[in-house]
Amino acid sequence: MKTTRLIVTVLLISASALCAEPIKLKVSDLLALQQGLAAFDGQQKVVPQGDAPAKVVLVPYELSGKTRWIIAQNLAALQPQVKAADDARNALVKQIGGEAGTIAAVDSAKVSKFTAAYNEILAQPLTVELTKVKLEDLKLDANPLPPTLLSSLNPIITP
Repeated sequence: MKTTRLIVTVLLISASALCAEPIKLKVSDLLALQQGLAAFDGQQKVVPQGDAPAKVVLVPYELSGKTRWIIAQNLAALQPQVKAADDARNALVKQIGGEAGTIAAVDSAKVSKFTAAYNEILAQPLTVELTKVKLEDLKLDANPLPPTLLSSLNPIITP
């Protein structure tokens, strides 16, 4: 009986550690977070090939399976909102660009109008269910994560 209680307690603690929680973001922060999480595919390294030209390879970061799963879950949770923001941006381009469907950089009036409208979209608040990641789980001593990447992850990092 005691063993069963212990197993149930451990399972409940483990499950709660991976529970998503509502996190309030602006659309701009959501897009930055999505890009930051996507960067965890790995880091590019130049590998010498002897006499042949050096080769650039993608080296995975040193992360636990649990941390990789949290990153994947968060990317999946962000995807619908990222698509909505992209759709809204594309609609603005078509609306402001007219029949051409594009906005020429030399057309300062249209660029200005687009920028103002898109900034309104980026400032919109939203709430997304995400799972937090402990800073120590990113293994910063082993993984050379740039400060800009770490900054984009602020909404989901816990000390």
